[in-house]
Amino acid sequence: MSGYALSQDLMAAAIADRGNVHPWDAIPVARTALVVIDMQNYFVAPNAQGEAETARDIVPAINRLAAALRERGGRVIWIQNTTTDTREKWSVRPAGKSRDPPGRNGTGRRRIPALADARCPRR
Repeated sequence: MSGYALSQDLMAAAIADRGNVHPWDAIPVARTALVVIDMQNYFVAPNAQGEAETARDIVPAINRLAAALRERGGRVIWIQNTTTDTREKWSVRPAGKSRDPPGRNGTGRRRIPALADARCPRR
């Protein structure tokens, strides 16, 4: 998952503070939600205005966590923002970086194909 790992110093501090690396021995799944924020085309699609290449690396882990939590009765909540004026009001695109195709600019309602587990109810 993007090469992220807890340092030995951080784990030692947690153990010194509470006697264990993790705050719980078991997660109360029925009262647990996985909240996935901003995993949308704007950040994940190649050449999108807000592309963060490392975001694609965590898609398999998100899918595994979502599936495991649902199997045990937990909830998965997907948070996505939409806008119609992203380029005009929020542009932080570095010079020379290509933009995504005209029309939908990656911030909207299209699912990321790799996030096959995303189950968004229709309104």
